[in-house]
Amino acid sequence: MERDVWTLRMRTHNVFGFALSLLVVEAWLYNYFLIAIFTSILLTLSINWFIDRIAGHKGYRRAPYTHSFITSTVIAVAIAMLYIYALDFLGVTVPVQQVFAASICVAVSHMLLDMMTKDGIYPIWPLAGNKLSILGVRYDNPAINTLFVVISIAIILAILLT
Repeated sequence: MERDVWTLRMRTHNVFGFALSLLVVEAWLYNYFLIAIFTSILLTLSINWFIDRIAGHKGYRRAPYTHSFITSTVIAVAIAMLYIYALDFLGVTVPVQQVFAASICVAVSHMLLDMMTKDGIYPIWPLAGNKLSILGVRYDNPAINTLFVVISIAIILAILLT
């Protein structure tokens, strides 16, 4: 049961994060298609996994130290740095600014989606500990999840078809 809940929660995060990160790396998608796709997938999976699975929850409650625009961005940049250094070690060069921008898009998309839920996020933690929730829906709300998956698919199709 827990695995099903986790899969549902992460599906929307991963599809939406991938779509937004693909928007950022779109400029080098044409010359380095596989690296651009791989970069978007790897950043999306690793950032979302770290934010939610590794450090992001105490029981079923979101932790302020990962569910904030500030701290999730720091996490995303750190993961992007590890990725850039690993590729550099392997002799692969990627546009550093776009990798950082893509990673930040993934972190921000995660916060935007979590902000829609009743549990919300801590937008500017550690500067302030107030929670923010926009729609107040459950994370497994089918309508909201479907909406963001459809938006994501539309973004991905628009990028690939242009």
